[in-house]
Amino acid sequence: MNKNHVFVCPENKAKLKLNISSENNSGIIEGEFINSEGRTYKIVNCIPYLVFPENLHHNEKEILNWYENNYEVYDEYLPLTFKTFGVDELQERLKMIEKLEIQPDCKILETGAGTGRDSVLLAGKLGKNGELHVHDLFDKILEKSISKLKEFDVPVTYCVSNAIHLPYPDNYFDIYYHFGGFNTFSDKKGAFAEINRVVKPGGRVIVGDESMPSWLRETEFGKILMNSNPHYKYELPLDHMHFSSRDVSIHYIVGGVFYFIYYTVGEGMPKADFDFEIPGSRGGTHRTRYHGHIEGVSEEALE
Repeated sequence: MNKNHVFVCPENKAKLKLNISSENNSGIIEGEFINSEGRTYKIVNCIPYLVFPENLHHNEKEILNWYENNYEVYDEYLPLTFKTFGVDELQERLKMIEKLEIQPDCKILETGAGTGRDSVLLAGKLGKNGELHVHDLFDKILEKSISKLKEFDVPVTYCVSNAIHLPYPDNYFDIYYHFGGFNTFSDKKGAFAEINRVVKPGGRVIVGDESMPSWLRETEFGKILMNSNPHYKYELPLDHMHFSSRDVSIHYIVGGVFYFIYYTVGEGMPKADFDFEIPGSRGGTHRTRYHGHIEGVSEEALE
């Protein structure tokens, strides 16, 4: 991490004051960020810890507890998921990466990055003028990605933070990527709102995780998998998406039981003309039909 950081306070999104304790030619090693209310966020081994709230929801606490017990063997056991369905892990991940149409100078935020299995694919698409921001809530698993990313000639910034309260400024990123773990977020609506806040209008988003599709839930195939791994029982998080999401598409990969949602970020609500006169006996406009009585039209006509 260097002095020209982009981080903001995850609580109020205001600029943070940087207090440096030690640094070398590679950047800041130790220090802290201070927000406008005096709250401090530490920097350890070049990684800022910008977690908010301090007392996490029990969902996030359970995630941290699971990773604490499993992070050392994570890379050993994760390939078993792909082996179950007889698919190539690299090709399945590339289905998502290629969808993003990454350019060498893109600014990418990856949350829930884990050990960096997707991070290396994202980094491989970027050049020295791009930026890759690698985020996770659990520091020990995030540290495993550092050695994997050293070979790439692209600026990489690491951060420990809560994806529901992102410590990044508005409209900064061209691309947001998250695969795995989204289902267990305590506030998916808040997470989607944050995604659309930090991604530029026109920017591209991928969010993915396990979910048994509805047409397989009552089959033996679906029941066996949901019994073995309850995470397959999660529904698609479509009800939680932000109203500024555009061009939304849903794709199933990894044996058809993992989804990824692809969309672009728009500006505000979709546009529509609610005020032209609609021909016919009912008359009125879309707006007047919604808001109440239409002048000049009888109640019989409305019925």
